[in-house]
Amino acid sequence: MTVFGTLHAVPDSLQTNKILVAAAFGNRELKVEVPKDVESCVFGCPLSRLPCFESSSGQKLCDANAISCFLCDALNNKSSQEQAEILQWIGIADNDFVPHVLAWVLPSLSAMAFNKTAVEKAKHDLFERLNALDKYLLSQTFLVGERFSVADIILACDLLPAYQHVSVQCCT
Repeated sequence: MTVFGTLHAVPDSLQTNKILVAAAFGNRELKVEVPKDVESCVFGCPLSRLPCFESSSGQKLCDANAISCFLCDALNNKSSQEQAEILQWIGIADNDFVPHVLAWVLPSLSAMAFNKTAVEKAKHDLFERLNALDKYLLSQTFLVGERFSVADIILACDLLPAYQHVSVQCCT
């Protein structure tokens, strides 16, 4: 398989994992480089942040969700409604799930100061969202339409740290 492009990213990060799963889903082989410093690889990114990606044909992107969509042709052959729903679920994943996952997980890894009240609130808020997601998925197999999409990839990757590092039991 031909290398589709180069991903400059920190290994095993939440953002990097989304991209690697999307690349596998899209049958795209990536060269992954760990940058020595952000400035050495951030090209045209308005906020100078990682991850960033350059395709073999020169296209450049610097947001994990945008890169993920690009790598698996997430919005191609989709109706306007499906495209909007995919973007909606990506936003929900990042805005409604990730903050609570990280507020619960990071203190357990000593990557953030432990505050019992904040952790309990994050846990409660995450369980509320997981319950809502569970109810939504009772009548659907996938987040959007009848096929697996990048929305499923991104939400699953965003939830993964909670399942890896803290005990996410039944949330009902």
